[in-house]
Amino acid sequence: MWRPRRLAGWKGPILGRRSPSLVLVLLLLGVVAGFFLVGRSGAVEGDTDGDGFSDAAEAFLGTDPLVSCNATTAVSDEEVDAWPADLNDDTTVGIADVVVLRGAYGSTSGDPGYDPRLDLDTNGQIGIGDVVTLRAVYGVTCDPVSPPPPALPAGSRIPWEGEEWYLHGANVPWYNWGCDFGCGQNGGASSAAVQSALRNGFGQLQTSGIHVARWWVFPGDPWQITRDGAGEPTGINPAVYADFDAALALAEEYDLYYVFTLFSSPTRLPASWMADAGQRGKLAEALGALFARYGDNPRVLTWQVFNEPEWHIWSGEVELGPAQATVRDIAAAVHANSGAYVSVGSAKLAGLPMWVGQGLDYYTAHWYDEMTGGSCALCTDYESVKATYGLDGPLAIGEFYAGADIDAEQRLEAWYDKGYAGAFAWSLFPGRTNDGMSIDMSAAQAFAAQHSDIGP
Repeated sequence: MWRPRRLAGWKGPILGRRSPSLVLVLLLLGVVAGFFLVGRSGAVEGDTDGDGFSDAAEAFLGTDPLVSCNATTAVSDEEVDAWPADLNDDTTVGIADVVVLRGAYGSTSGDPGYDPRLDLDTNGQIGIGDVVTLRAVYGVTCDPVSPPPPALPAGSRIPWEGEEWYLHGANVPWYNWGCDFGCGQNGGASSAAVQSALRNGFGQLQTSGIHVARWWVFPGDPWQITRDGAGEPTGINPAVYADFDAALALAEEYDLYYVFTLFSSPTRLPASWMADAGQRGKLAEALGALFARYGDNPRVLTWQVFNEPEWHIWSGEVELGPAQATVRDIAAAVHANSGAYVSVGSAKLAGLPMWVGQGLDYYTAHWYDEMTGGSCALCTDYESVKATYGLDGPLAIGEFYAGADIDAEQRLEAWYDKGYAGAFAWSLFPGRTNDGMSIDMSAAQAFAAQHSDIGP
């Protein structure tokens, strides 16, 4: 991802003094260049890394369509350059890039001096159009973000911060429905009353050896995503960030890592946000700002796109294709803007095949006692589920009951022994979920004491 840092006046040594006719040419070529370079308020069709150059243009130029900024400021130290406008690979567009371009100025495709890497407007000639493209971002520095984690091998642990962990977790899952992130002092995570309740709950998690909390971000109507007059997504309500900052401060205090579930159901999104490719892209771009803000915070372990979307797909309320495309686009936005993982909170085992190949890093599925037969995750093990559903990554149990009226410690041990990558009990605040399903914290503590790979 790249962001404008500073904009300097154009001091192009190539153009010299401008005549009125040259100004007209520049204006026309600026339109052409606009097809390739667009600010963060705009979009380029098929621009996976969001750097303003389409994937097709980057294929022509020889730059990486998946990476939007160099990892370091050392010149040309990557095998494949990232941001096309940064010709000398130092993260900033400036006079050094103009000098590089000037060395091939006037050459055309097939000439010895022609280099497609310098043909920024992809017209087969190094000339004024390429200068105009550079001018659009002259003085801009791109911001490298933490590289996304590598694809996880199918297995029973989740790598994080240099070690591999079993995710001993709990569902928060909300304190104030639809308000934890965005309501601020009126019931958000940063308000005094909610902070007090969270401290009490998170203190219980810490005492019980639970280090991972699954927390829903925009349950119900995602009003925190701003919209234009046509109802298309445009950004994130700034009030969201104060609540996220407060939540992450608590994570530091109570040694927690978060799995943030974005949407409680695909039916709560405007249908056009999923069905229309342009609006899906705008949604992913809006969320990308959220992912980027916390992109290098290790306390953000995972972004989950949906909670239990399969129920609405199976019922015919939501079409599978648009739901999968939404997951893919949001997963790409996470990976482009942060080092966190991506997952989906599947309703049960049978829903897992819908998400294989959709850009997820690991899988989660829910299990409750009424789920029997082929849906009984407790009756099988990870290796069997992997073989049955073709999983290519680890699988954690995202929701299950671990109350004091059952042998909760035995159940916790069963998930561990069966090769799952973790298990998240439901729920930390049963009074807020109105289901009475509390967690036996003494069982959780006893389980954690028996294992050295509980974490992160």
